[in-house]
Amino acid sequence: MTARSPDGAARKASGIVDVFAPPTDLGDKWNAMKAALRRGDVDAALQFIRIDSRQRYREMFTHLTVDLAQIDTVLTDIKPVKIDAMGAEFEMLRVEDGKTYSYFVLFVRDYDGIWRVKSF
Repeated sequence: MTARSPDGAARKASGIVDVFAPPTDLGDKWNAMKAALRRGDVDAALQFIRIDSRQRYREMFTHLTVDLAQIDTVLTDIKPVKIDAMGAEFEMLRVEDGKTYSYFVLFVRDYDGIWRVKSF
């Protein structure tokens, strides 16, 4: 960029602009995680979970009271709410006892730069 000072002298400056490209595959990652759970492959499902959250989710996945083949009754489809460079917020709707409940699903960039589920 070139700018002029009040005395008319030209000044040049340059910089790096990091343009955020929102991830477009998070719904696919959610579905792949659910597919792994339906197969009973907890280790494969954990690859879609943030690294520092995996142990907690391993315990949760192995102690679910629902049959993993029926995981879609618990982990339903997700819809994007807000996506920015810090994270991607999704909503998961589930009907329980005739009432619809909304659950928050958060994806973040992991330590290796890959977008993964942080919490749901």
